[in-house]
Amino acid sequence: MCIARAGLHVQMIDSVTWEEANSEIANWTRQRSRWIKGYVQTYLVHMRSPRKLFRQLGLRSFLSFQLVVGGTPFTLLVNPVFWGLTLGYLATAGRVSTRCSRR
Repeated sequence: MCIARAGLHVQMIDSVTWEEANSEIANWTRQRSRWIKGYVQTYLVHMRSPRKLFRQLGLRSFLSFQLVVGGTPFTLLVNPVFWGLTLGYLATAGRVSTRCSRR
């Protein structure tokens, strides 16, 4: 974000990493938790003064920041709600109410 606040841009470069993916669920969970904590911390630090951030980034980058950095932890929070709705739908599928049927 400091780069964007300075009005600069970044680009991706091709690179090779020899890091292996986590093969154990406990390691994966801890790594994932660190990533999410990083998103939350980054979001909170930059949103201390949202007006200043908006002025420095502009509308498009500010909205991108909200969706990517703020939206990532948000989706993890609402995910159980959607799983519950999905399970509820699957549990009641085929039981359609006939109260408003045509005559």
